[in-house]
Amino acid sequence: MQPFTSKFPCADIHELLAPDLLHQIIKGTFKDHLVTWVMDYMAAEHSKTRANQILADIDWLIATVPSFTGLRRFPEGRGFKQWTGDDSKALMKVFLPAIASHVPPKMVYAVSAFMEFCYLARHSQIDETTLASIDAAIGRFHKEREIFIEVGICEDFSLPQQHSLLHYSSLIRLFGAPNGICSSITESKHIQAPLGQMLLTNQHLDKLVAVCVDFESRGMLIRPSIGQDAVDAPGMTVLGDVKLARCPAQQYPKTLDLLAGYISKPKLPEYVQCFLYDQFNPDTEICGMDVPLEACPMVPPFLWVKVFHSAMATYHAPSDISGIGGMHHEWIRASPIWQNGHGRYDCVFIDNNPEVDGFTGLYVARVKLFLSFTTEDGTNYPCALVEWFSTHRDSPCEETGLWHVVPDCDARGRRTVSLVHIDTILHGAHLIGVAGHHILSKTLTYNHSLDVFHYYHVHEIAW
Repeated sequence: MQPFTSKFPCADIHELLAPDLLHQIIKGTFKDHLVTWVMDYMAAEHSKTRANQILADIDWLIATVPSFTGLRRFPEGRGFKQWTGDDSKALMKVFLPAIASHVPPKMVYAVSAFMEFCYLARHSQIDETTLASIDAAIGRFHKEREIFIEVGICEDFSLPQQHSLLHYSSLIRLFGAPNGICSSITESKHIQAPLGQMLLTNQHLDKLVAVCVDFESRGMLIRPSIGQDAVDAPGMTVLGDVKLARCPAQQYPKTLDLLAGYISKPKLPEYVQCFLYDQFNPDTEICGMDVPLEACPMVPPFLWVKVFHSAMATYHAPSDISGIGGMHHEWIRASPIWQNGHGRYDCVFIDNNPEVDGFTGLYVARVKLFLSFTTEDGTNYPCALVEWFSTHRDSPCEETGLWHVVPDCDARGRRTVSLVHIDTILHGAHLIGVAGHHILSKTLTYNHSLDVFHYYHVHEIAW
C-alpha cells in the first residue's frame, strides 16, 4: 500500500497535516510514551514489592492534590482503565510533581521540558517569542529523553508522535494555534452530542443567523466589515479584579469580637487594626504587622462584619480559551464545608511588585476567610484573612522547573496570618506538596494536604 501523497511528488507530507494536540502530544507522547516509560523504569529498577510501593505512593500523591478551579481530581491516582483525552490532559497537570522524587533527575528534566512544550503549544495566542520558546523546549526534551535509552527502557525514538514535535513551529505558522484545530474538539462533540442533539443545534444556529440578519436590518447590530479589526469590549482588559460573592454567609456572628471567638481567631481584632494601618498609610515602608499595636487605629469590638465563602477573580489570560478581550474568571473558595465534605480553602497569588513579570513579582497565600466591614467614615473594606508562604530559594527547582514555597510560621510553629485587601489578590494559585523520598501516610487526604507538607510546588497552570 502507498500513501495518497505518493501521487504528489512535490508535496511535503508535513505541510499537509495540521498539528494534532490530542493524538500527537496528549495521548501519544505523554500517555503512550512518557507515562509508560516511567512506569516501566520503576518495574525494571526496583523489586516488584518496592516498585509497587513507589507506584502506590505516586498514586496517593496524585489523589491528595488540593482542589483547584478547573482541575479534575483523581481519587484513585492514575489507576483508571479507560483513558480519555480529558483524563490525560488533567493528569499532565499533576504528573511531574508526583514522580519528581522517585525517578532520576534526567528523567525529571525530560518530563519537565515536554510539559513546558505542551503548555506553550496549547496557547490560544502564539507569537514569534512563543515559537522560539517552543523550539527551545523541544530541543531540551530531545536532549534529556536520552535517559530512557541509557536505562534500557527503549531502544530508539523512531516514533511518529515524537517526530511530529519537530514540525510544530512551521505548522503553527501555516495553520495557526493548534488549540483551535485539535481533533479533541470534534471527538468531544462526537461523544457528547448524539445525532438528534446535533440536528437541534443546527436548527438553533439557523434561527440565530436569521435573528442576526433581522437585527442588522433594523440597525440594532453592526457587523465589522472584512479587514476591519475586531475591538475588545471597553473596560474588559484589566490585569485582575476580585469581587466578593453577592450574598454573605448567614451562620456567622455579626460583630468582630464574637466572630473572632466563633472562628477561633482571638487576634482577629488585632489583624483588623494592622490592616487599617496599612490602608491609612499606603506609602509607608513598614507594614502594619510590624508596627506596635498602639500605633494602629482603634477598632470597636462591636464592629459590624460580614463573612463570605467565596470570591470571583477576573483576570487577563489571553493564552487561555476565555472571554472577550482575553478575560478569564474563576471562583476562589474559603468554605468550612465544600460539597458536603471537608472545608476548602484555596491559595491565591497576591501582587507584590506590578513592575516585575512572572512569579518573582507575586506572593503566595492561602485564604482562610473572606470578610468585609465598614468603618465610621463609611468606607467599606472587603478583605481576606490569609496564611502566608515564602519563596524557597531565589530560582525555580532545577529538576522540575517549578518554584517552591514554604509556609511562614512564628516561633511556636503556627502559620503566620494577616488581613489583606482583596484588591491585592490577582487570582488562584495551585500548590502541590513536595513529598521527597518519604512514603505518604494513607490517612492523608486532599483536604489537609496544604497543612502537612514542609515544601510545596507552585504549579504552572495557575501562573
